[in-house]
Amino acid sequence: QAATMLAGEELRVAALAQSNKDVGGRIGQEAAWIRSEVSVADIAARNEALARSTAGIQARRTTLLADAAARRKAAAIALAAALKSFTEAEATLSGSVSALANLARRQAARNALEEATNSREVGYSRFLDALGGDFDPQVWDEGVARYAAIGRAINEARDQYAKLEVDRLLADAQHSYNLANFDDAYNSLSKANTLWKERYPSLTYPPLDFWLSLVRMARDTGNSRIIRQNDPLYREMTQYLSLARLTYEKGITLQKSGKRTDAKQTFASALAIVANVTQTFPLNEDAGFLSLQILKATSEADFQSSLPNRIDDAAALLKTNPPAGYARIADLSHIEPKNTRLARLLVQAEIAIGKRRPEPTAAQKSQSLRLADQARQIIKTGRSVDLTRAEQLLAQAMELDPNDRDAQTVSLNIQTLKGGGPDKVLSLTDSQKLNEARLFFSQGQYNQARDTLNALLRSEGTKTRDVLLLDQQLNQLNY
Repeated sequence: QAATMLAGEELRVAALAQSNKDVGGRIGQEAAWIRSEVSVADIAARNEALARSTAGIQARRTTLLADAAARRKAAAIALAAALKSFTEAEATLSGSVSALANLARRQAARNALEEATNSREVGYSRFLDALGGDFDPQVWDEGVARYAAIGRAINEARDQYAKLEVDRLLADAQHSYNLANFDDAYNSLSKANTLWKERYPSLTYPPLDFWLSLVRMARDTGNSRIIRQNDPLYREMTQYLSLARLTYEKGITLQKSGKRTDAKQTFASALAIVANVTQTFPLNEDAGFLSLQILKATSEADFQSSLPNRIDDAAALLKTNPPAGYARIADLSHIEPKNTRLARLLVQAEIAIGKRRPEPTAAQKSQSLRLADQARQIIKTGRSVDLTRAEQLLAQAMELDPNDRDAQTVSLNIQTLKGGGPDKVLSLTDSQKLNEARLFFSQGQYNQARDTLNALLRSEGTKTRDVLLLDQQLNQLNY
C-alpha cells in the first residue's frame, strides 16, 4: 500500500519536472515570452508546487514506513503469542495422552484435553489478529501446520478417551447385570451411550445397543414388580397391601379355630383389598404372592388341582407378554418352590425378560473367540466391504457369547475405522465460520446459526464431527 501511494506521488513530481523543462526550453527560444508576467508567474507557481509535492512525498513516505513497521511489529507479536499458545496446547496434550490409559487419572486427562483445546483456540484467535499486519510467511506456515497437527492430536486423544470410557462402562454394566443390579447396570450403559453419541453421532456400537436393550427390559420388568417410594400412589398402595395382609392373617386365625365359613369370608375380603393394588399395578410382586397365598389357604385341594392349568396359562402368557408371564411364573414359584416344572419355567422367564443370560457352553465361547479373531484379521485391510463382513462375524460371536470382551473390543475398533478415527481439521477460515455459527446458536439465533453452518457445509472437507454435531443440534430444533 505504501509503495503504491509513493509511486503515484513520484509520477506527479515527474510530470511537474517535465513541465518545468518545457518552460525552460521556451525561455531559451522566445525572449519575448520570458518577459511576459504571466509566464514568469507560471514558472514560479510550478516551482512552488514541485517543492510542495516533494515535501509531501517525503512526509507520506515517513508516515507509511512507520505504519508498516508498526503493523509488522504487531503481526510479529500476535504470531509469537499464537505460537506460544500452540506450545502450551502441545505440552498439555502430551501429558493428557499419557494419562488416558490410567483409570485413576483419566478424568484429569479429559480435563487437560479441554485445556489443550482452549489453548489451541486462543492461538487461532491470535493468528486472526496477525492477519491485519505484515508477517513472516514462513512463521505463518509453521503456525498453520501446528494448528492442524494439534487438532488432529486432540481428536485422536478424544477418540481414545471415548473408547476407553465406553469399554469401562460397558464392563461395569455387565458386572452389575450379573449381580442382578439392573438399575446400576442401566445407569452405566446410559452414561456410555451418551458419551458414544456425543463423540460419534452418526455411528452405532452393536454391543452397547445389545446390552442397553437387554438391561432396559430386565430393569423395567423388575420396576413393574415393586412400588417405589417416589411413586404418587406409594402410600395408598402400601396401606392396601398392609390391610390385605392383616385380613389374610385374620382369616388364617379363624381357620385354625375351626370357623371355616368366617375364614372364607375373610379371605374373600382380603382378595378384594388386594384387587385395589393389582388394578393399578398388575405385576406387583407382593400383591401377586399374597393373592396366591389367600387362594391356597382358602382351599389347598382346589389350589393344587388348578395349579397345572395356572402353570400352563403362565407359560403361554410368557410367549405373548414376557413381563406378565414372568410375573405369574415368579409368583407361582415363590409359593411352590419345590415344583420342578416351575423351576425350569422360571429360568426361561428370566431369560425372556433379560434378567438372565443362558451361560454359553465351552464350545460356544471358543467359537466366539475364533469369530472375533477372524474379524480382527479381516479389518486390517481397511476396506469397507471387509468391515461389513467383520461386523457379521462379530454379530455371530456376540450371539454365542454376549460377554465376549474380545468381540466387543474388535467391534469398537470397527466403528473407529468406519468414521470415528482422526477427524478432519478445519482451516482457519472455516474454523472462524464454525465459531460464528456456535455463537449464534448459544445466543438462540438459530436461523443465523443455520445460515452460517450451511455456508460452511458447502465448502469441501468441512464435515467434521463438531460441524455435524452442531448440524444435528439445529435439526433437533427444526432449524
